[in-house]
Amino acid sequence: MLNRCLIGVVWCFSWCSALNGQISFSDYLKSSLADIQTIHSSQSDESIKFRSPLVTRWNFRSDTDEFLLDRQEYEIRADFSSKATRTAQNRLYQGYIQELENERNTLARVDVKALYEKWLRSYFTKQEQEAYKLMLPYLNDQLLLLKKIDTDGTFSLYDYLEKQKEVEYLEWEMIRQAKVLDQLSPDLSGLVQVDALLRFVESLHLKLNFKYPDYLSDQLDMQRVEDEYNLELAETKQVVDFFRVNYNGPQADPFEERVSVGFSMNFDRSEEHQLDLVELKYKKAIEAEQIAQRQAEFLETLETALLEFRMAVEEYYAFSGLLETFTDQQAIIDTQNPSSKRDLLKWLDLKIYFQENQKQFLRLEEEVFESYLDWLDLSGLLNQYYSFDFLSPTLDSAAFFQSINR
Repeated sequence: MLNRCLIGVVWCFSWCSALNGQISFSDYLKSSLADIQTIHSSQSDESIKFRSPLVTRWNFRSDTDEFLLDRQEYEIRADFSSKATRTAQNRLYQGYIQELENERNTLARVDVKALYEKWLRSYFTKQEQEAYKLMLPYLNDQLLLLKKIDTDGTFSLYDYLEKQKEVEYLEWEMIRQAKVLDQLSPDLSGLVQVDALLRFVESLHLKLNFKYPDYLSDQLDMQRVEDEYNLELAETKQVVDFFRVNYNGPQADPFEERVSVGFSMNFDRSEEHQLDLVELKYKKAIEAEQIAQRQAEFLETLETALLEFRMAVEEYYAFSGLLETFTDQQAIIDTQNPSSKRDLLKWLDLKIYFQENQKQFLRLEEEVFESYLDWLDLSGLLNQYYSFDFLSPTLDSAAFFQSINR
C-alpha cells in the first residue's frame, strides 16, 4: 500500500498550487496564443515582382550583302500586348500572390483544438480528483473492516486483498492527477453549461453557411484557371501583333527607299475554339465538379459530427436524470445507522457506488465537450476565429456574431 503521508503531501501541494495557479480558459487561451510563434513572414518577395508591359519584346536585326556598308540593312521590331492581355496577366499575377499568402496562412495555422483539449483534460481531471477524494475514505473504512476477524473466527483474505488493490490503484491515480494539475490548474467556475452549449451549436448550424477548410484554396485554383483562360483568349483576339522599322543604309541612288515601316495585324477567326482554350474550359468544369463533391462530403461529415454531439448531449441528460434518483437514494442511506460488519460494508459500497456514478457523469460531460470540439474543428470555426472563447460561461450565438463582425 502506498504511504498515506505521501498522499497527504500530494493533496496539500495540489490544493495550494490550485489556489495560487488557477486559470480560466479565457486567460489560458490568450496567454497561449500570445506565446505561439508563427512562421508567417510579412516580407514581400521583391524578386518576383511583375507588371505587364506594353512592349513585350524588342528585336534588333542586321543583314549584310557582300559586307558592303552601303548595302547594310537594319531592323528594329517591337512586339506589343493589348490592354486585355495586360489586364489578364496582372490579374493572374495577383492570383499567384493570393495563393502564396493563403499557403503561408495555412502553414502558420495554430492547433487551437490542442489548446482546448489540454485545458479541458485538466478541468475534468480536477473534477475526477474531487470524486476520488470523497471515495477514498470509504474504501479505507472497508479495508479496516475486512482486516478484522469475523465473529466466527474467519478472515476474508481474498476480499481484503481485492480491496487493498482498489485502494492502492486509487492512490496511484490521485498522484498522477496531481502531477497533471501541477502543470495546469483550471478554474472550475468558468465553463459553459451543456444546455447553453447545445443552443449555441444549433443556432450556428442554422445560421452559418459552412465551407470545407480547403474551400478558399480550391477557389483560388478555380480563379487561376479562369485567369489563364482569359489570358489565352485575350492573346488570340489581339489585333496588333508587332511594329517594325527598317533602315536600308546609305544609298547612292536618291530614289532608293532608305526607311520602311511595317506592322502586323490579326483578325478574329473564332480562335476561341482553339484546343488550348477548350482544354482550359474543361479544366475549369472539372475543378468545379471536384469542389462541389468535396463540399458535399464535407457537409455530410459535419452533419455526422453534429449528430454525434447531439447523441452525447442526449446521453448526458438521460444519465443526469438517473443521477438525481441516486441522489435521493443517498439521502435515505445517510439516515441509516448500520451496526453489523456486513451492513457496514454494504452501506460503504453504496456510498462508493454513488461517487463512481458521479465519475461516470463527468465522463459523459467530457464526451459532450469532446464531440463539441470535433464539430467546431471540422466546421473550421476554431481556426477561423481562434481568438474567440468557445467555452465562455456566457457563450451564445449573439455574442459570437457580434465578436466576428467587429
